[in-house]
Amino acid sequence: MGIVQAARAYVRENELRTRGVIYSATRFARLVQDCEPQELTTELLATYRKLCVAAKLSPATIEGSVKDLLLLYKTATGQVLDSGRRLKVPRPQPCPASLDSIAAVYAESPAWLRQYLALSYWTCLRVADVLRLQLSRPDPSDDFLRFTASKTGFNHTWPVPAWLKRHLAISVVMPVGQPEHHLKRVLRREIRAAAAAAAARVTSFTPQQLRQRGLSEWSRANAMSGRLVHGSSLGILDHYVDPMIVLESAAPSVRLPTTFASASERAADDAIPAIVARLDPEARQLVIATAKRLAR
Repeated sequence: MGIVQAARAYVRENELRTRGVIYSATRFARLVQDCEPQELTTELLATYRKLCVAAKLSPATIEGSVKDLLLLYKTATGQVLDSGRRLKVPRPQPCPASLDSIAAVYAESPAWLRQYLALSYWTCLRVADVLRLQLSRPDPSDDFLRFTASKTGFNHTWPVPAWLKRHLAISVVMPVGQPEHHLKRVLRREIRAAAAAAAARVTSFTPQQLRQRGLSEWSRANAMSGRLVHGSSLGILDHYVDPMIVLESAAPSVRLPTTFASASERAADDAIPAIVARLDPEARQLVIATAKRLAR
């Protein structure tokens, strides 16, 4: 059957929403050989690690991939394979782009890149998925954005505030290219060019750092909303919690780069109802009680 077919069967039979096992098996088949899962050996895994390192994959990606291969081996044989010498995986050290840098790059960007920056910051999807979403031309009249992440298969839904509706309503001309390849290179080049144009005010950043800032701000507004936007499981709460209730509650509290929203949109956010909506439940009750007392 081959390791790739075995991976697809595993994902299908276990009704997994993530396709990581398939990606790992496909990479192994391409770099080493397409064998049956039970034919994996510690020596083949060592060869796989070396080839992945040569391909400049990160240690975290490589070891996660090896873990997937070991899972396929155990599924096929019922036994545990010695994984061999593991690569040292450094602790993640995210370096999110600053709000000021994003705002400055946005101000110097063409219309299509402005739209990308807004979508990426709000959805926190991987770069190719943001580009796919942008190319799909979302309806600006919709109150929700929906998209299925290509890597995880997670079905995302986000509320669409007024400032993002305005961005989506702009008809932009996208550069030519596929989201996975040329268009990604164009995107990075244009971000660097916009940063250079605003050199006195900004440090350039990568699409990943833009995503990190978006996730950081969603998490700052509400830890649960950060996990939902990332596509992480809430555990047993997945069976009980409506994700949109969490995201709609957190959305008004997500800080934005200053150039994303117009003066009128920012003024609407500063209105009393919008401010109250951003408060935690305890603070909200305090404000309401104070307002009732003043109204007597």
